[in-house]
Amino acid sequence: MDKKIAMVGVGNMGGAIAMALAKKGYSLILSNRSLEKLEKFKSFDQVEITRDNREACEKADYIFIGVKPQQMEALVEDLKDSLQKPLVSMVMGKSLGDMEALLGHKKLVRIMPNTPAQVGESMTAAAFGQDLNSEERQDIQELLMAFGAYKEVPEDQFSAFCALCGCMPAFIDLFIEGASDGAVYCGLKRQDSYEFLAQTLKGVAKLLEESKKHPGVLKDEVTSPAGSTIKGVHELEKGSFRYLISQAVITAAKNS
Repeated sequence: MDKKIAMVGVGNMGGAIAMALAKKGYSLILSNRSLEKLEKFKSFDQVEITRDNREACEKADYIFIGVKPQQMEALVEDLKDSLQKPLVSMVMGKSLGDMEALLGHKKLVRIMPNTPAQVGESMTAAAFGQDLNSEERQDIQELLMAFGAYKEVPEDQFSAFCALCGCMPAFIDLFIEGASDGAVYCGLKRQDSYEFLAQTLKGVAKLLEESKKHPGVLKDEVTSPAGSTIKGVHELEKGSFRYLISQAVITAAKNS
């Protein structure tokens, strides 16, 4: 794609997406109030960095916005004339309707990625505005796939998606930490346990994706009668493991 992409706001998520795009050779201009967060991009020849949001937007063909919700109105007030381009928003809590009202146009995409974007493995929800032409839509789809997978999701399901995929990396990391503690207790080295768990989780995810089997069926394939796995599952269920995971997602959705 011979287009320049601006990223306004290079925080955790904006930075993750920018890094994935930079590694794939896209032409970027990154704008952030703090130059400290831009330092790691200086080694990429195709990446410009600036503290000037207007410069970033005016040079770009497509604009990604990754600022905090409370900063959005001031940003638009300052840059409205520069934002009349296809714009991808990851601003929490701002619907397409909200963005249309602020910007006065509908060349918009609302996305909700997650932190594995930084290694090109995000799961991203996307809702497309009405006025994107076919080339613009195709270009944005290419950009979304450059940092992982995406799926079009109705906006009224974004809160549930956020809880399931936006919050889930933290839940999984918590699980990994606890599992690693158990492994270390049993004699494994900490770093080895992380390596083993990471590969196991990748394998489980790929098996679920490719086999199309119900996760309960996959679980049953590992649990032999009176074996160590079913005894471990029994311990998890004594602590209401599935209920707690379900409630974590529901609680996160209510607060998204």
